[in-house]
Amino acid sequence: MNESRAELIAVGSELLEPWHQDTNGAYLSRRLGERGIGVRFRTLVGDTREDLKAAFRVALERSDLIIATGGLGPTIDDLTRESVAELLDLPLLLDERIARSIEERFRRLALPMPPQNRRQAMVPRGAEALPNRLGTAPGLWLESGRATIVLLPGVPDEMRQIVEDSVLPRLSATGERFAYRVIKIAGLTESDVDRRLEQVARVAGAVAWTILAAPGQVEIHLRERVRGGEPPAGIDRVDAAIVAILGPYVFARDEETMEEIIGRLLVRRGDTLSTAESLTGGVIAERITSVPGASRYFRGAVVAYSDEVKKALLGVGKETLETRGAVSAETAAEMASGARRVFATTWAVSATGYAGPEGGGPDRPPGTIFVGLAGPEAVTTRGLTLPGSRQTVRTRAARTALDMLRRLFVAAELPDDLRRRLVAVQETLARAPLPVRWVRPDGIHLTLKFLGETEESRLEEVRMVLREAGRGAVPFALEAVGAAAFPERGGPRLIWVEIRGDVAAARRLVSDIDAATARIGFSPEAREVRAHLTLGRVKGPGRGDWRSLLDQTAAGASGEFQVNEYVLFSSRLGPGGAIYTPIERFALGRAAAARNAP
Repeated sequence: MNESRAELIAVGSELLEPWHQDTNGAYLSRRLGERGIGVRFRTLVGDTREDLKAAFRVALERSDLIIATGGLGPTIDDLTRESVAELLDLPLLLDERIARSIEERFRRLALPMPPQNRRQAMVPRGAEALPNRLGTAPGLWLESGRATIVLLPGVPDEMRQIVEDSVLPRLSATGERFAYRVIKIAGLTESDVDRRLEQVARVAGAVAWTILAAPGQVEIHLRERVRGGEPPAGIDRVDAAIVAILGPYVFARDEETMEEIIGRLLVRRGDTLSTAESLTGGVIAERITSVPGASRYFRGAVVAYSDEVKKALLGVGKETLETRGAVSAETAAEMASGARRVFATTWAVSATGYAGPEGGGPDRPPGTIFVGLAGPEAVTTRGLTLPGSRQTVRTRAARTALDMLRRLFVAAELPDDLRRRLVAVQETLARAPLPVRWVRPDGIHLTLKFLGETEESRLEEVRMVLREAGRGAVPFALEAVGAAAFPERGGPRLIWVEIRGDVAAARRLVSDIDAATARIGFSPEAREVRAHLTLGRVKGPGRGDWRSLLDQTAAGASGEFQVNEYVLFSSRLGPGGAIYTPIERFALGRAAAARNAP
């Protein structure tokens, strides 16, 4: 059989209406392409006998492999098997084995089998039934002259199971195949992605390239024809070029979702998550719990649609609601903080806003949303106006909230020799009977200002004020004075390193950065932060004499270092964990003068 000419037929009158799409066709096209079988035609046809026969008649004239989805159910408008049998002049015969299997399925559900379900056990003479482990409608495999016809149920999960178990193993792979990859991007618009990757697209060569916008994300679809088992070298090259430019905006590939990536990261770090939702009405929690095993890190959600629930369950202040409103950054922050407190989680995200069609006035149009993230160190919020229908706004708001782990912060970097000593202390303390989530080496730095979730359009504004903030400062010396537990008594929350030396100069720099960013709308620090480096966050009570090991290794986390510059970092969730990307370095006043001297 030559399967180089394949055709897909999607059956169902609902697919001809504006509310439904044929998602099965995209899956089948990819899986066939991966075996070197090109799909030349895709047809949509309604549930009428004559139209169905006409569609299959045309397909038999031009295609060698015909795969149809839908129309195998028990109802009167499920006519695919009957139409194909009539077209091929094949009688339908009752398969008692299939009938017993359907009856047993209903029996396990403690339900009587409706008589019409016996229709699903009718098989055209000569056809082979393909087992359906997830439903009652088996697939069917028929040979007709030079063509093969495969009939599958339209329910996506059932269709995919039969394809993977019974269809693909029967199709011989050709000498060439198509390799596919989908690169998923969050935090940028479709036009932003297109502009930034213009040069990559020009040199993509034989790799086919498509940029598609989806709610809350942008997808780059890549396709390459390769021989047999050869790796897709062209796709790998283009993928690397995209990551080199977009970096942390790339969050997943292929079938991976944002919620799966977040779940793996939370499990790896031993963190927990909760949500507080208003306009999304539980959509964020639904997406999180759609991942198998989410109970390992997701504690719960509060859907606080009314102000009374926001106050009673989440502790949102009455004054906040009266002066700032339910749709505000302040309310989003208090909702996230409340959920984190109520569920005792490491992280909590929140969402409030106007999904539409009505808004909250001229300054709060439909689509205005605020999302919040409460974590161990700070609470951050993000406000934006989203276009689209009510459902689109809700979907995009949920995606934005899930993507809140991308943050901007300003920090002073450490010299390599001190960082190596700190990592050695971490490795030694990792043997202690104390559950700690250790900070990755590239995440150990002296934080000067936490900016939180920041829109891409504001980045240049942030960079401009930070360039000015340190012009009046001078380089200063600090000293790391050994590892310790904080607090010293009771259950520790942190393994940290206290910073001494010219701490007054460091505080003046922090004050200058605080004042500069406050001028463009960032909240000033509410309290003076004690200078320190975080090595790890304690996740639970320790066992044994772990403090003795800490005392023995504490001195290793010591050393002097000079602060000549500060760095604006982006911190964003990636497939392997948090990714820290330096955006720009800013020299302190005299250091900058020295750099610019002839």
